[in-house]
Amino acid sequence: MHRFFAPSLDPGDETVDLPRDEAEHLTRVLRLGVGDTVSVFNGRGQEFLGRIVSAARRDARVQLLSMAAGTPKPMSGAQALAAKDGFGDAQVAWFSFQLLYEEITKEQPDLLEE
Repeated sequence: MHRFFAPSLDPGDETVDLPRDEAEHLTRVLRLGVGDTVSVFNGRGQEFLGRIVSAARRDARVQLLSMAAGTPKPMSGAQALAAKDGFGDAQVAWFSFQLLYEEITKEQPDLLEE
């Protein structure tokens, strides 16, 4: 399942608009569209299963279906700074995180189940 970062996401939201770079990746690179299921997270330990309800070239809106189960694994301030300094741009960070995502979902296989 594809994951998208939406820093404006709050747990009480019914839908969330993805940032422009995430929306472009969703539509232009992954070629996802209305009805596809994705995961959306806010970077504050909350992740949701969602369904794409609108998708244009630079805009995408996701309806939040359920909060993902599992326990966030916090990192120290030093780890966060090292990660920030180690990534050159959002795309490099995204690709690098995919390996961690695979490890997390192996440890917690029910993390994203409905």
